[in-house]
This record gives sequence, C-alpha cells and structure tokens, in this order.
Amino acid sequence: MGFVYHKDTLEAFAAYDPANDTWSIDGKKVDRIRSHMTRDRSVTLGTGGPREYLVVRIGKNATADTIRRTYLSLAENGICNIALASESDIFSPGDPEFLETMIGTLLQVRDDTGKSIPCKHS
Repeated sequence: MGFVYHKDTLEAFAAYDPANDTWSIDGKKVDRIRSHMTRDRSVTLGTGGPREYLVVRIGKNATADTIRRTYLSLAENGICNIALASESDIFSPGDPEFLETMIGTLLQVRDDTGKSIPCKHS
C-alpha cells in the first residue's frame, strides 16, 4: 500500500532528532508522538484490517545509524506501522510534484548494544 504526498509537505511529517531523543512536527517539539498517528480506513496492513500508521520524515542526508535510532524510538513507542517520507524518494509516475512511499510494518530493530528489540503495537 502506498502513501502519496506533495513534495512541499515534508515539514508536516514527524521527524526524530536522535541527538536530543525528541520528535518534532513542523519544527515544533512533540511530546506524545503516538497522538500524531493517522488512521485511514482505506489502508489495510496485514490481516488485521485498517490500522494506524505514522508518516516519518527522513532527512535527505540521514545515515544508516540515524534511521536505526529513529526505528528504535518508534519501536519503544509501540509505533510499528510507518511510512517513510523523504526528499530522496522516487517520484511518482506522472506528476513530479508528488512523491510516493510504502506503508510498512517495523518488526524489530537493534538497540545501541546490538540487542534485537521487537516492535509491539500499543
């Protein structure tokens, strides 16, 4: 299942700052990131029917460790269904103003010690 967004809306999506262990939307700190999840009845993930998901903005120059730490924060917050939005996404066919990304399920991520942490829906 894909999520389509306009290239100028990236700032409206959740972004994680691993240096400060904080989330922000539109440049403003967000204390409860779970409250910003989207529930879309047209999206079916797995066999459980429609689910909530979070659109997460990944910086154009994000490193693999930045993305891993973003995933770790998501797992720790029980946010397993995500769509990753980035300036580097492949443009959708037809209109270069819009980008498309997939909505996927985070199953597990390694913490800073290498231990595998499962993502459990809250």
